[in-house]
Amino acid sequence: MIILIFLLFLIAVFGGIFVTFLIWPRIKYNWLPQLCRWLIISLPFERIPSVNTAVGNIRISQILVLIGFYFLIVLIVKKDPILKAKKFNTDVIYPILFIIFSLPSWFGIVNFNRFLSTFVATLLTFGAFFLLSQFTENIYKRIQELVLTMVFVGFFGVYQFLGDMIGLPIWLTGLREGYTKAVFGIPRIHVTAIEPLYFAGMLFLPIFTCLTFILARRKMLVKHFKYSNFVLLSFFILLFVLTLSKGAWFTLALTLPVYLIFAARKLKVLELLKSLSWLGFITVIGFLFSLLYSETILEFAYGFWQHIVSTLNFSAATSFERLSLFAGAWMILQRYIITGIGSGQYGIYSEGLLPINFEPGSFAIVNNVYLEIWLEFGLISLWIFLIFIFTPVAKSLAEFVKKGKIIDDNEIAKFILTFSLIAYFVQWSFFSPIFIMPIFIMLGMLSRLTYLGNQAKLD
Repeated sequence: MIILIFLLFLIAVFGGIFVTFLIWPRIKYNWLPQLCRWLIISLPFERIPSVNTAVGNIRISQILVLIGFYFLIVLIVKKDPILKAKKFNTDVIYPILFIIFSLPSWFGIVNFNRFLSTFVATLLTFGAFFLLSQFTENIYKRIQELVLTMVFVGFFGVYQFLGDMIGLPIWLTGLREGYTKAVFGIPRIHVTAIEPLYFAGMLFLPIFTCLTFILARRKMLVKHFKYSNFVLLSFFILLFVLTLSKGAWFTLALTLPVYLIFAARKLKVLELLKSLSWLGFITVIGFLFSLLYSETILEFAYGFWQHIVSTLNFSAATSFERLSLFAGAWMILQRYIITGIGSGQYGIYSEGLLPINFEPGSFAIVNNVYLEIWLEFGLISLWIFLIFIFTPVAKSLAEFVKKGKIIDDNEIAKFILTFSLIAYFVQWSFFSPIFIMPIFIMLGMLSRLTYLGNQAKLD
């Protein structure tokens, strides 16, 4: 085994030297913005496609982050003039401080392999934030490209739903066994994500993008017809509903009114009213059409309502598990309030404490990222993390409070990203862990926009 690892190490080293020799005369600074473009487009591809290894799933986004840092190192060694003259976004100090102040938690590590896999995954998400916050260009265009990517991904979601409904096996639909129609009556789609709640979180951005483009009267598609934004919005809402993620539904219901208040102030109020009337019209048509299948729909609606009630009174299996995971984390936290127990260690410390049996190789998580960070990384790291994620959002909201309509591309992009992240931050109260790549991709984009805005004011 040691010989095999050594051979793989030699192959990686000599392969890296060979590739560096090939790209040395060709590599330029603009390779970094291009890589950031593909990193953004990779946002939905978390589980499909990925490669399962001993340390977890290796995803496209993680590979792109490593390639990005490789490009950066080559350009530094090459003393690229554009890179040398570049001013860097100082938001990167937050993840650095987060890691530094989490060092005391390392003394609580029990399972080093678990620590290594989760800690490396966290570093890769921070790496994505760094690259995007420093080198992304034309973020408005990048958001359009990402939404169109989500359209193609969404078609796979429709296939996933219909395929499971007609009885296709999971190796053809891509659904995990716990989310097929056999469990809940209809499939819970999660498309290219690991779970439905993760895919639902990914849909916040296209939903808020379509809403903003409707209100700002912007074109999403090159060949744009009058109601194309409404069609896209309806498509993404359909996908969102089919995830059957109660936490995501609650999050959108909580965030949407705040979004509309700011939209009424910063976008076209008349267009907002027209949009709401069209939404009402579409809802009525949908309701009338549903009467054709009223018996089936009522049967499903009653079953789903019973599921919601059982969730609220904690008699459902999922809500009982969540409550148990939260209570177990709080119990362990009492002894490690300041220092924490180390990245990924909750699943180790909670063994024997929880009334839940996990499959071999799987570990318990808190299902609340804020409590999990406090428990695993320590109290000071939690404070730094909150400052880290909320600083770009707070800066944007401060600008949106000011008078004046939004007309600039960067302002529209900032508006979309701000409310998409607010929704994600609320939803993050219902799931964990910290290394959720889509959140850090969006956070890096918003950080870049706020940095560019500050630079424009100074100039």
